[in-house]
Amino acid sequence: KEYIEVLNMSYSNKTDIKKEIDKVNDILSADYMPRAKWPGKFAPALMQQIAINYSCKGENPLLSVNGPPGTGKTTLLKEIIAQKVYEFALAISEYDTPDQAFIESEFPQKNDVFKKWYKPAASISKYGILVCSCNNSAVENISLELPDLDELKNSILITKEYKRNNK
Repeated sequence: KEYIEVLNMSYSNKTDIKKEIDKVNDILSADYMPRAKWPGKFAPALMQQIAINYSCKGENPLLSVNGPPGTGKTTLLKEIIAQKVYEFALAISEYDTPDQAFIESEFPQKNDVFKKWYKPAASISKYGILVCSCNNSAVENISLELPDLDELKNSILITKEYKRNNK
């Protein structure tokens, strides 16, 4: 429901980064930098970093990133997801136990199979991410690559090797 409400909002504070260079400098400042990074060999390109920083600052609930295939949209999504996982971990660490972050709720219509469900507390539910695409290739890429533990391990090894060779 909240996503639909966000989509119905109108944004009058859009930023044209081609015209507002001061805003670009602000977005690239340390205040906007994410605290987490997806492991990998390469750093994001300038425009990717602007989108990552802008997203991680959290001023706008909706972010749209467009580009032809091979321009780094999936890589950009990984960076944003890494930051959201970090923020989620900080939020959930405020609870004494993880169970406290979920509120027992009843279904509006009674049934014999499911008696209750556990709703995430507002403090952690804001870290959800909805990824949409008109052709689903970016969505498919991210849904296949994120849970790939072997790929993540390879990325971490590549990152360590890169750091060792480029001190």
